[in-house]
Amino acid sequence: AALVVAVACAAVLISPPRILSLYDRAVGGGAGVERVASAVPFGNHGQTLDVWRPTRAAGKPLPVLVWYHGGGWVKGSRADYAFAARAFAKAGFLV
Repeated sequence: AALVVAVACAAVLISPPRILSLYDRAVGGGAGVERVASAVPFGNHGQTLDVWRPTRAAGKPLPVLVWYHGGGWVKGSRADYAFAARAFAKAGFLV
């Protein structure tokens, strides 16, 4: 029962995507990918982006996937969704 309460409290304090990203890192989700750029500014709302690719892709042409997470400019962050970017990069995309 105490574990259920602890998990429920954590879910209230930490966003579900952030939990997934932390879990992904803990189980090695970043293996085989690399972040080649971090917090690159773009747009006029203070947006920033990260760029991920497979580690063995240097110099190879890759399909590009551009992905925006939801949040209405008030909730969430790119770090919360890094698990998805790493998964797409692992599948062979430049994200």
